[in-house]
Amino acid sequence: MSFQFDTLMDFLHMGGHGIYVWPSYAVTLAALLLLALSPTIQQRRFIIQQKRQQRIEQGVRQKRPEPEHVNENIAVKILGKGIKRLGKLVDYIF
Repeated sequence: MSFQFDTLMDFLHMGGHGIYVWPSYAVTLAALLLLALSPTIQQRRFIIQQKRQQRIEQGVRQKRPEPEHVNENIAVKILGKGIKRLGKLVDYIF
């Protein structure tokens, strides 16, 4: 049994065609991996979305009272910081 290429570099170079061959293998492998993993990713997203929707529907059915220990001053401070950050982001974008 004899090999067509003498060294590993000759094999990778493939007589000048390696620059076309190896990227095509990489693209094909990436596409096959994407096709294999896509259903699993979509299933996870669907399950998360259904759980979120179920929690929303249960919250609407059972109007849960807000806890009394929530300090309104803390909520106002947090909201104020969020609005300031949003303003800075808008200024940065425009």
